[in-house]
Amino acid sequence: MLCVEKASGTTPHRKGECVAVCAGWRVALLMGAAMTMLAGREVMAVGAETMHPHLLVTGERVGQLRTVEELRHAVAEDGHARELWEFLLQQAEADLGTEPVAADGRNPSYQFVHSVAQRIMRGALVALVTGDERYCNDALAQIECLFDDERWPDWRDEAHRGRPLDLRTGQFARAIGFAYDWMYHMLDEDERQMIVAGLDRRAIQPFWEAVDKGIYWTRGSNNWSTVIVGGLGIAGMALGSDHPDGQRLAEYSAEQMRAYLQKLGPEGEFNESVGYSSAIRLPALYFAALRYHSGGAENVLGEPIFVDACRWVMYQTVPPGRTVPFGDSQLAAPPPASAVAAVAAASRDGVLQWFYLQNADPRRMDMPILTLMTFDDRIEPQSPEGRMPHGRAYEAFGALISSRTAWEPWSEHGVRCIVHSKAGIEPFHEHHDAGQVVINGFGERLIVDLGSPASGYPADYGHPTRWNYYNASSWGHNVLNVVGREMHGERNTQGEVLAAFDDALGGIWRMELTRFYPGADSVTRTVVHLQPGIVAVLDEASFDAPEEIRLRWHTVDRCEPEADGSFTVRGERARAISRLVRLDGDELTVIRDEHAYEPPYHLTRYGHPQKQRNESFVEAQLHGRQCRLLTAFAVCDADEESGRWERTTTGLRMRIGDRIFTISADDGLTASVDAGTAAWSISSREVLAD
Repeated sequence: MLCVEKASGTTPHRKGECVAVCAGWRVALLMGAAMTMLAGREVMAVGAETMHPHLLVTGERVGQLRTVEELRHAVAEDGHARELWEFLLQQAEADLGTEPVAADGRNPSYQFVHSVAQRIMRGALVALVTGDERYCNDALAQIECLFDDERWPDWRDEAHRGRPLDLRTGQFARAIGFAYDWMYHMLDEDERQMIVAGLDRRAIQPFWEAVDKGIYWTRGSNNWSTVIVGGLGIAGMALGSDHPDGQRLAEYSAEQMRAYLQKLGPEGEFNESVGYSSAIRLPALYFAALRYHSGGAENVLGEPIFVDACRWVMYQTVPPGRTVPFGDSQLAAPPPASAVAAVAAASRDGVLQWFYLQNADPRRMDMPILTLMTFDDRIEPQSPEGRMPHGRAYEAFGALISSRTAWEPWSEHGVRCIVHSKAGIEPFHEHHDAGQVVINGFGERLIVDLGSPASGYPADYGHPTRWNYYNASSWGHNVLNVVGREMHGERNTQGEVLAAFDDALGGIWRMELTRFYPGADSVTRTVVHLQPGIVAVLDEASFDAPEEIRLRWHTVDRCEPEADGSFTVRGERARAISRLVRLDGDELTVIRDEHAYEPPYHLTRYGHPQKQRNESFVEAQLHGRQCRLLTAFAVCDADEESGRWERTTTGLRMRIGDRIFTISADDGLTASVDAGTAAWSISSREVLAD
């Protein structure tokens, strides 16, 4: 049992007093002195309107909402909630011995601000759960530091100093709002007034200035809306009547955050690149808080739009837990597990619970606090096998397509083959990548998307010069290109897709991409995934005049192609045995080359040189008015017996073990195994869907 020593008659605060806690304590505190220490205090109301705490947890019983006492019981028992708690508690303990974080001339980047915001939130939460005011003191000292004009002269990113506020303001307002609610009864009146005044000066008044100017993100359009409008809304819910604009902020944010949900696609498609889809955790956090603020009346998280959005995320994720890096994305970025946990709890969805538990490592979570406060271990996880198809094509915002061998095993060895593709360009954080195809095998990237520059955005990445950086350019993707031209990529433009999927066979889809190629009469790309690991891509194009045509395949290694177009991509556990051939002529050169950032397009927005990753690619080169190029891949285990792709009169053929796989592009595209006992076929005469 916990041993707590507290000097009689003292009220520990940042002024110098402290609470001594015996070594080795953990969750025993929850069932002991803390419950007595806080009894009767956490249920007090602010005036007649706001109970504290009431965001993500309640001080007294309100319908089915979880109380502080129930949270204490949850983290005291063996299980996942306790694992999350131990992780947060360990971090909060480490915070105690350090000074508050000051800007000290550093640019308030996302990660820097996020780490400070999380320190405030976990200190406040641990103080609420344990009753140990040392954590309250730590969070309060960090808040005071943020309001100090010398230690934090500006909350905005250097790139956004011309705006009233930016994402960092929303991050801090959200964290301080939660802390105000959770620590309310550990703060004296002067400390509360200090927080209210600081938020008013640093966040609330700049926010209304942005609203008055009609800045686009104030009207629920993209991730700036979820961070800033949502963050200020949470601050408004927390402050309540303690600030004259508390209710107004809560009402304004609720309207705009609901409007934001209408910006998502009809099937839950995120309206920005996949890498930015992790931002879905922010509306999840907001609506989780709103549910509690409304006394349980608002359960937006349980509505189909959130369930669909989380399933969209599932299709864009590969084992052991990383999203496909389409658009502005970082390689190996984890999925927004915290959001999925919250939606699973609100919707009672066992499939989402399964997906969350496959990605439930708190060390990789952006918001483990959200997970702890929303995770419900009473929901039985259900495997997607038999409940969600292996393949799916989405129509909106990039028109993303996914086909996989299976949903399980979800491990570092992954499933045998997962193919991702896209037929469009998103409205925000987009790349010129319509038609992109990437392949994962046994949990490894093989045919790859390069994501964003490793060192960060260049200063002109939001301008037309952006396409001079290969990450954003069509030349940095696995698509057809014409020398001297960039893909024509208007925002929020999709090519038509004709697709079919079958769990036993795989998937096949054709993308009409002509609109992206100036001077083209016709450009189509047909992709087939034949179970378990055969992938074929047929590129067909015709142009107004003869062109220098190029097709690139970016590989995870630096493999060299042979003269006949054969090349083998090797990871640690998997291979992609590949061959690229021309079907409409003999003139074809296949080489290997690599990317580099060249002056003047080689610096970050802060003037530092970009990290040169020198990503490698295999490139087919030809000249003419038209082309038909067939590329075949066989995803195999590193030790699996396999042959080579052999040329046939209509395509390619390969033996793997005792099975023969055949790709024919005589009329459209056909992939078959063992003389057609299992086959996919799409004819050139089939009409693309409107």
